[in-house]
Amino acid sequence: MEKEIFDISDKWNFHVKRFLISLSLFVAAFLMVMAWIFHLNWQKKISFSTAFGISIVFVIFEFLLNTFITRYAINKKLFTQAQLATLSIVFGVFFIFIVGFFLKSHISDTNINISPFDISGLLLITIGAILVLHK
Repeated sequence: MEKEIFDISDKWNFHVKRFLISLSLFVAAFLMVMAWIFHLNWQKKISFSTAFGISIVFVIFEFLLNTFITRYAINKKLFTQAQLATLSIVFGVFFIFIVGFFLKSHISDTNINISPFDISGLLLITIGAILVLHK
């Protein structure tokens, strides 16, 4: 009976750690996309040096978070390198899609429709990520 409880606890602990690592990579992708946005849209309201400084701050935090999480996940054998790369890429694509969509609609003041190609692309990348992440 005791062994069963520890087995359940170990499995639960494993899945919680995987979730927290995924969440951390989600935050890292958000930081990188925000750095990208500040880098590309510096001409609108702020000076180049301010935009550059903000981008660097985002990139530094993203790098530190991503490096720590990647080393931890590989060391504890929670994810493989391919799985971590897949998570980073997929989260980055989703953020770029979402932020790009809202920026386009905000800048042009028109309703931007999401095409079936957009939906199918997001669906395919999600399916691919699920296949890579399945252990």
